[in-house]
Amino acid sequence: MPSYLHEGLLDLFRTAVSLAPTLLVEKFDVPLPDVAEMRAEPCDFTDMGPKEYRGDLALSTHDDRNQPILGVCVEVQLNKKDDRRWKWPVYVATLRSRLGCPAVLLVVTPSRQVAEWAAKPIELGPCGSVIHPLVLGPDRFPLVTDPDEARCCPERATLSAIAHGAGPYMDEVLPAFLAGLMKIDDERVKCIWIWSTTR
Repeated sequence: MPSYLHEGLLDLFRTAVSLAPTLLVEKFDVPLPDVAEMRAEPCDFTDMGPKEYRGDLALSTHDDRNQPILGVCVEVQLNKKDDRRWKWPVYVATLRSRLGCPAVLLVVTPSRQVAEWAAKPIELGPCGSVIHPLVLGPDRFPLVTDPDEARCCPERATLSAIAHGAGPYMDEVLPAFLAGLMKIDDERVKCIWIWSTTR
């Protein structure tokens, strides 16, 4: 059963669908020209056999002509699970085929050890086909110290609080995080507070 932290992190990317592509551009230099729209996509990656592959979150970016530009498979990973590295290529390939455009795997983790493990290239075969996961670990979580920025995107402020709330920027990060919480409804505040303090 997914933990509060897993579901909470995933909810950030579900709620703010522009968060994933924004971070792809900022943290990984992924080119995204003129994105006009972001959409959530089905995250079931079923093949023709009886086995169903279900990812955490699938997103797509579209240009002003409604053409897909990039698919993003967002996977929250809290622990090292070797079976994930067999399934992730299925997610990327299926989303790429479904949308008819390039697709990337974005792994989100608050753990440095898991980030290091997840970032290793996934070899698909002996002839050089490789998937390179893009890993948003704690060293790449955004640093949000401005309350106005936190109010504009509480999800970024929450990622910032998870990664930097106990570090040298604590006195700036936590007030910004609280300012961001003031912009969202009471039920979501309660959920975010629970999983951000129980991680």
